[in-house]
Amino acid sequence: MTAQPDPRISSALRLFSRGVAAGTFLVGCLVLLGWVLDVAVLKGVLPGIVAMKANAGLGFALAGLALWLPHAERPVWRSLPLTQICALTVALIGLLTLVEYLFGWNLGIDQLLFQDAPRAGDTSDPGRMAPITALSFLLLGCALLLLKRKGPQGARAIQPLIVAAGLFFLVSLVGYTYSVASFYQITGPTGMALPTALAFLLLSLGILCARTDAGLGALFASNDLGGLLLRRVLPAAIGIPLLLGWLRMEGEKAGYYSAQFSLGLFATANLVCYVLLIFLGAQWIGRLDRETKKAEAKFRALLESAPTAMVIVNREGCIVLVNAPTEKLFGYSREELIGKPVEILVPEKWRSMHSAYRGGYFAAPQARPMGAGRELCGLRKNGTQFPVEISLSPLETEEGRLTIAAVLDITARRQAEEVLRRSEESHRLLVEGAKEHAIFWLEPDGRVASWNPGAERIKGYQAEEIIGKHFSCFYPPEDVARGKPARELAVAASEGRWEDEGLQVRKDGSQFWANVVITALGGADGMLRGYVNVTRDITERKRAELQIRKLNAELEGRVAARTFELAAANIELETFSYSVSHDLRAPLRHMHGFAKILLEDFGPSLDPSAQHYLHRIQDATQHMGRLVDDLLNLSRLGRQPLHLERTGLNTLVEEILTDLQGETCGRQIEWQIGSLPSVECDPGLIKQVFANLLSNALKYTRPRERAVIEVGHRAADGRVALFVRDNGVGFNMKYADKLFGVFQRLHAQEDFEGTGVGLAIVQRVVRKHGGDVWAEAEPGTGATFYFTLGALRPAPGVDNKMSRGAA
Repeated sequence: MTAQPDPRISSALRLFSRGVAAGTFLVGCLVLLGWVLDVAVLKGVLPGIVAMKANAGLGFALAGLALWLPHAERPVWRSLPLTQICALTVALIGLLTLVEYLFGWNLGIDQLLFQDAPRAGDTSDPGRMAPITALSFLLLGCALLLLKRKGPQGARAIQPLIVAAGLFFLVSLVGYTYSVASFYQITGPTGMALPTALAFLLLSLGILCARTDAGLGALFASNDLGGLLLRRVLPAAIGIPLLLGWLRMEGEKAGYYSAQFSLGLFATANLVCYVLLIFLGAQWIGRLDRETKKAEAKFRALLESAPTAMVIVNREGCIVLVNAPTEKLFGYSREELIGKPVEILVPEKWRSMHSAYRGGYFAAPQARPMGAGRELCGLRKNGTQFPVEISLSPLETEEGRLTIAAVLDITARRQAEEVLRRSEESHRLLVEGAKEHAIFWLEPDGRVASWNPGAERIKGYQAEEIIGKHFSCFYPPEDVARGKPARELAVAASEGRWEDEGLQVRKDGSQFWANVVITALGGADGMLRGYVNVTRDITERKRAELQIRKLNAELEGRVAARTFELAAANIELETFSYSVSHDLRAPLRHMHGFAKILLEDFGPSLDPSAQHYLHRIQDATQHMGRLVDDLLNLSRLGRQPLHLERTGLNTLVEEILTDLQGETCGRQIEWQIGSLPSVECDPGLIKQVFANLLSNALKYTRPRERAVIEVGHRAADGRVALFVRDNGVGFNMKYADKLFGVFQRLHAQEDFEGTGVGLAIVQRVVRKHGGDVWAEAEPGTGATFYFTLGALRPAPGVDNKMSRGAA
């Protein structure tokens, strides 16, 4: 797997390559200048050094230029084919020279530029470079030709050429360092000059550093363990043996030690140095490994703590690492996912496309969302699909480039969006279908932004006529002059809502009564987004209200007249009642008195029939008197106001029982009086209610040897119902509707006396208090009379138990 170069190191290496290119070009130019001026120092570059051939100087100048042009700052220089021309010329110089050596030809290239006289004892052709130099020019010229070839293949094709040429330079330099002529004359008596070997060494390094996108250049520029180790160890691995060998040679020449001793010293020094290098390298690698493991542990911890599902995939599409949310989201265990193709998480219909998209991403990796503009779905282990959002990020590691995919389940968001869409659609349909309401949107400055059919019908404007205009055009001129539209918006913005009824103006200028509601709409940031105006035409309602007011005025007049008539009728009724009370009582008293006188004075002389009739007359007059009294009491109830006060009902019942003691003499009666509540009532009237009900209970229990009369209360339909129950003769419920009518009786006068007014009084008093009265009974088993009072409600903790006593 190709090492990934560090951009900073790559930049430094390219800068070094440019420097080498400039230096090589300068060396070649100096050599050529030396030949032009015939200066030996310039020909050899360094004093006392064998001169470099003119063709070699030309080759270095062209090679330096070919290496510099790809780094030129101006694009026009990089676009010209000068690099290939220069590189091809360098390769041809080497190739033609080798051809001359191989076939013994003289192609005339050696003396083409300058005439070179043969040296004494030199049998080679003058001006011709050494075979090893020609071979090096051929190899490096080919490398320069491949320098502009793009892609990793071009970088890798250069490396074998540089390595092969580098062996020749290295052997020549070792030969010069240790004075071994056979090393730098490896191809014959004409060897590679020392400046030439140095220039070739620098040129090869410059070519190697010019391409850091693949191969050795990428490894040397990378920040991974291999690159770091190479940059640290390689200089020492090359320099230490050369230095120790040179020291050994110089020591032997000086006679400090023998050849055998120097050999052992050389081996020992090399051993110590390399062991030290290995130890330091191992220590450094161990530290890097610990830091790497620590960083990896931190990365895994961060990955596991991420709330989103994270899936890490390599270039081949295999899952390398997942976190716990991924297991939870997709339903797979970690072991089931690691090493599997990432397409296992992709629905079947999208897997083929996903492979192509994955390959395209690895070709140009960058942090971005996946599938922009497309619907993405994930596939769970159980086969269910769900919508997802995926964010991709490249990750460079020692194992190569990986991709981190952050997967977010957006099911809830899609559901919310669908609910929102349906809500907006429903709102749109509602607004458009609201024919009876004008509903339109206002911008924050009051301009109309939308218009529904109801607004067209009520106000008369088409949408294209009104949108963009200020809504103040709906108000009468006097309201606009008073600033009413602006004031309404200000109130709605501050309080959230404004509502009023007033006159509005249609397109044709006609006015109508309208109910206007303006609601302010704000965003989550608190900023005002606009207003919703809902206007309803209430002209018909206003007309109806005016008509109702007229009718009410007429009705009030009629009521006042009827009230006056009723008051007069009441006065007449009261006068009549008084007259009845006064005028009827006098004849009744006379009849009763004369009958009594006849019985007292003439009774013994009268026959039994006459005495019976006189007694009948007395009874009838007494009954008629009671009837008059009851009628007067009943008529007074309608005019008598209520005097409410807090009254204990048990006290009222005890007073009534005391008043009834005369009617209970000689009878066996069991009174069951419960714990009655205290109520707000008119005590006199409620006492009359209990008196009538208890008197009836005493009357209708006379046939019983032992009478049982109970007074208590119970809950009835959320209210407290008071009751009086007896075990008397009872009645048939079929006639219960006649109980509370005036003069209505369910028993014969001969059996039970009465006027038929008592229960009517009870009903009128109870209803006057806002309550109700009813009865439940069965013939022969007794009756129960219930009544409620309007203000009486069950109280918590009321004791419903009945106290029992006997009289």
